[in-house]
Amino acid sequence: MVKNLSKESSDTLFPRKVCAAALGELNAWTSVQAILAATRIIEGREAPGDQPSTVLLMPFEDVLNFESVFMQLVDWFIESYRVPIPKLALARSVDPQIRNESFAFLEALRVRPTIRSAAPGLVAGLPPNQRVLIIEDHAATIEVIQGPLRCLMGIALDAYATPASMHHLRVEAKRTTGGAPTIFHQPYADSRLFGVIEALCFYLLGLEVGLRWGAPGTKDLDLSYRAVNVCAVPPIDPQLLDIANNQMRVILDGIR
Repeated sequence: MVKNLSKESSDTLFPRKVCAAALGELNAWTSVQAILAATRIIEGREAPGDQPSTVLLMPFEDVLNFESVFMQLVDWFIESYRVPIPKLALARSVDPQIRNESFAFLEALRVRPTIRSAAPGLVAGLPPNQRVLIIEDHAATIEVIQGPLRCLMGIALDAYATPASMHHLRVEAKRTTGGAPTIFHQPYADSRLFGVIEALCFYLLGLEVGLRWGAPGTKDLDLSYRAVNVCAVPPIDPQLLDIANNQMRVILDGIR
């Protein structure tokens, strides 16, 4: 069974201020090149190769609850996005023609888009199983946010894979045995951004989040390792051990 992010779960497991701050790490993915292009758009002096657009299309496979995951992440991103001031200064040093008004516009920029979702088959040129998030805003805004949003999509797709496989495992266990293991995500400290995104995927796919299941409790993160924890009553499905072993190999490969 999948879940929705209710106000209660949002306040306790996913506090908006904390999650938005984590998504704010994506601001660093705003490139100097994008800032330069945005200033040219604002000032009406587009260069060859500039492709100003008020629309950003973000396609993704139409799989269980991924749209809900990504829409929530975009909501937090919108609240936290700021054009990085150091990169604005660097852009000005690269292009002395940038006007003070353009600099001020980008420094004060807040994302206030119109967002629509297009069902599979409605956007030409995409595979039939692809849903599309359509984001509309000022062309200069689209220019600076498209890099961070594409980075967010990549991270979300990576984070979604493991809880999706565990969700399907629980569904199959319930169908064949009448019961299903409790699987939960334990918070860890090596990446706040990925931790928030992965925990959201776990929760919206009907799994649990570690703050509700034993150590490390409700306050502290486990600083020593990251973990995917599986709780089950014997007999244990061998597929659970395979998933745990595969995840450990991924972790060790990352350390190496």
